[in-house]
Amino acid sequence: MEKQYESSGTANLAGIINKKYYAGKLKSEVEKAKSYSQESGVNKIGRGIDYNKIYEKIPYKSGDYEPQYDAEKKAITIFNQEDAQKRLQGWENSVKYNFKEAQQWAIDNGYNSVEAVTRELQNPDNFRSTLEHEYGHPYSRGVGASSGGEKADYKYVSDKYMADPKELANGLGRIQRETYQLTGRRFEDPNELKAYVESTPYEKGTEGYSEEAKRTWNLLYENKGVKESEDKVAPILDWSSRIAPALVGVNKQLDGVS
Repeated sequence: MEKQYESSGTANLAGIINKKYYAGKLKSEVEKAKSYSQESGVNKIGRGIDYNKIYEKIPYKSGDYEPQYDAEKKAITIFNQEDAQKRLQGWENSVKYNFKEAQQWAIDNGYNSVEAVTRELQNPDNFRSTLEHEYGHPYSRGVGASSGGEKADYKYVSDKYMADPKELANGLGRIQRETYQLTGRRFEDPNELKAYVESTPYEKGTEGYSEEAKRTWNLLYENKGVKESEDKVAPILDWSSRIAPALVGVNKQLDGVS
């Protein structure tokens, strides 16, 4: 773990991701993303993009509960860092005594297997990674959803957790950050992410990425080859490829949605 966080305090997405992924170059990547969103029209599809939100301070508190973002209170809760071993032990017990149920939970939540969940819980960076995920939610609410707020405005062939409109942009932001960390650049062209998935075998394509990022990669690879439906709803991979260049972190919020 790079940083020991206090049991409560305030943080922002920029502070969590800048040093780890961008080596202090976050602002320049934000400018690239902003230019893309303006030139491509991504910022005109019914939901605004406010890149200043990346730097907004939001309170968090840790305790004996599952991580979540409370939109009404505009606050984040997360497990105690000291409870990491207890959480791992609880998961291992679930696998031992009800493997089938644990395996189904892992798959439904975007992981490849129970082993992938175990690796994530064993990761010394798990607390910061989880905090990063939760700090993505304030900026991703409404992204990918229709005006009603829940129904996705893209087509997908899975009901997995990461296909949820509230989760997908969050996951794409994670992929973009890790891609920059691994290669020195994000996916910057609207067709680039799709071409990567279609041309790169899964094992090679996801090499070096975290188990958290793979939750979204798994969804994208699963939807490879899905064509546009008669109602012209974009397949999830096409939609994701178009949206991804506008993301450095998750930084979009549907106006009027708390």
